[in-house]
Amino acid sequence: MRLLKNFSFRRARLSDYYAVTQKLRIVRNDWDYLPGVYNEFVASPGRMGFVALNGNSEIVGAHFGIIVDNGQTLCKRAARVKENLQGQGIFTRLSEVMDEEVRRHGMIKWEVKTCAWANAERVRNGYIQRANFKELYAMESYDMYLKVSDILPVRETSFSNIRPMTHQDLWNIFNDEGICEKFFPRGRVPSFWVPLRPVEDNLKHLINCRTHIFMSCKSHAKFDPDSKPLGTIKASDISMMSLLFCYTTESGFVYNTDLHGQDFSDLESHLKFHLHRLQNVGHESVRWTIMFDSSHKDVIEERIGHCLKEYGVSLTQKVKSKQDVYFEKML
Repeated sequence: MRLLKNFSFRRARLSDYYAVTQKLRIVRNDWDYLPGVYNEFVASPGRMGFVALNGNSEIVGAHFGIIVDNGQTLCKRAARVKENLQGQGIFTRLSEVMDEEVRRHGMIKWEVKTCAWANAERVRNGYIQRANFKELYAMESYDMYLKVSDILPVRETSFSNIRPMTHQDLWNIFNDEGICEKFFPRGRVPSFWVPLRPVEDNLKHLINCRTHIFMSCKSHAKFDPDSKPLGTIKASDISMMSLLFCYTTESGFVYNTDLHGQDFSDLESHLKFHLHRLQNVGHESVRWTIMFDSSHKDVIEERIGHCLKEYGVSLTQKVKSKQDVYFEKML
């Protein structure tokens, strides 16, 4: 346990909102997701936050966590420390305080964390070895900053085979080990940068008011979206799915799309579906992030770029954030 003089640590409160989200801002262009989800991190079941205070009771650091996988996994998120105090052990102590809290639950078996590619090598060569983390997988990440009015019109008939998934649809996939492995070969379902195990308890994290999944079916199992009862599609007939989570920031709307599939024959239909949704989100400024397992890059990257170009959107990938890398350790 690390003890720091002149600093104290406690649970984050709703009343800490301004001090954490504004005074500790880490994203200078106002696309930070924390202001939009802060209250959830602090007050929702299975989530927690901790803050560090200096001798003047000023908040100088914060760290948050989400408990998933039937209460067995802790994912730490949204760490931030006041710039002039970084490197003094505040982040490490915040992480330790969270560990002490989750040990009281008694069920936590794993800890997971996600970092951008620019930090992954540093993490691999230092913290990972010391803390016994292992790398799970990497997701390619493409960030596009768009003006919705610049996107060319998308005909609804171009994605008529796309429909929303229900909890039952997703549970059918989770229950079929062979099918589940084809969609999620790493044994994890990434959502909002949290690698979720395919268990029933995680359905609520994957389909809710903020997070949605859309699916398409193989050609022999085409459905009529106006007449087919929800939850009746066979898992083996689902060819591809796109996971969506979104939130509002000070700079605009953030729209994140993860692509998964037994095959990617319907890739263009999914992309056109999301382009159409973007044109109806009610925001002019949008950051659209497209992600998929790095093992699929040679198969679908060129197709994605070609499809988006047709509608006036350029597929872009920043070097520092070209991948999100997921790590896990056993506690």
